[in-house]
Amino acid sequence: MNDNIENIRFNLGKRIKELRIKSSLTQQECGEKIGISQHQITLIESGKSFPKIQTLIKLSNIFSCNIYDFFFTIDEPEKNKIFNIIKKYPTHKLKYLKEIIEILDKV
Repeated sequence: MNDNIENIRFNLGKRIKELRIKSSLTQQECGEKIGISQHQITLIESGKSFPKIQTLIKLSNIFSCNIYDFFFTIDEPEKNKIFNIIKKYPTHKLKYLKEIIEILDKV
């Protein structure tokens, strides 16, 4: 199998597990909330199974995040760097930045 796909599955599963634990849910509770088995959650988190898009949508709802958050994460130092750059923008340019962020949030 393609190494890139395996890496995506592994990283996606790792991120879902992080969000599940952050939400104080067991695999069983998480599965019950979205209508799949605890075993399927285990397979997803271990990178052995790729979740259906409907499953990702349900997970994003229970974790209060965007599907984008499953694939891309930014650590705190990087967030601080981004916020410092944003603080330097003049007010009139922030309008455009906000529009771009809103577009990305819909993806």
